[in-house]
Amino acid sequence: GERATHHSRNPRCDGSSIIDVWRDIEREWVSYIFITSSRNKKTQMIMALRRALTLSWWRILGSALLLIVGNRPDGVEAFSLMLVSARPQQWSLSAAATALYDPTERMATYGDHSWAQYLLDLHQANATLDFCGGMMFQLVLTDALQTHLQKVAQDQDNHRQPVTVYDATHYRMHQIPDYQQNAEADNCHVFHGREIRNVPHAAGGMGMVLQLSYSSSPNQENVVDPQGWTTAEIQGYNGWKHDGGREWREGQQWAAEGYESFGAEFGPQAFGLHHR
Repeated sequence: GERATHHSRNPRCDGSSIIDVWRDIEREWVSYIFITSSRNKKTQMIMALRRALTLSWWRILGSALLLIVGNRPDGVEAFSLMLVSARPQQWSLSAAATALYDPTERMATYGDHSWAQYLLDLHQANATLDFCGGMMFQLVLTDALQTHLQKVAQDQDNHRQPVTVYDATHYRMHQIPDYQQNAEADNCHVFHGREIRNVPHAAGGMGMVLQLSYSSSPNQENVVDPQGWTTAEIQGYNGWKHDGGREWREGQQWAAEGYESFGAEFGPQAFGLHHR
């Protein structure tokens, strides 16, 4: 966001995201947990311990034990344990998947010209991003943005504006060139986004999603994203202010404003805040 002081670390696609395991159900068997954590120190400690466990079956079983203990008498809003069976073999990442989070492989695979494809691959892999020292957000792209990025990734003649990634010297949004305090996004330098909480199926185990949507403000292709920012979000945007003073939305409000599929996509208890 525009006032963020912590930027995302490398996206996690190392098997720690339980939904990553779910997506590979055809290849393996696994017991995994699914939680929506409450907002208190006990839960934060439990989640920190859970992430500290090694990537193995013991990590997953240990996570369940930690959460069972932590749920007495409170500390976790919802807990579910699922058993899924397929072929009994060890789960491991392919070489291509490591390019999503390993800096050296990432640059070798995507270079400076394939960041649109990188975003698409992160979305496809249900990759998670680490914000603010341990808050795991699954990256989710709307359908319209995926379509746009696919066209950008396939554009060999550079007729479309490529996705721009700024280096570490631009650690705040106002430091990028031509920054202005407004609600505009061009789908290459700046994107419309939302942080969405209490999502039951979110990868990362914390019920959090970072959604990016297509902005029709350039309107070069006359595309309107039904999952994108509503008129009310655009008109009321003030992302440069403190989050505590901004308008958080619940699913019913988004639906009333025009994002009718929000509840079906993220669940009836989801809520969030829009950012650039």
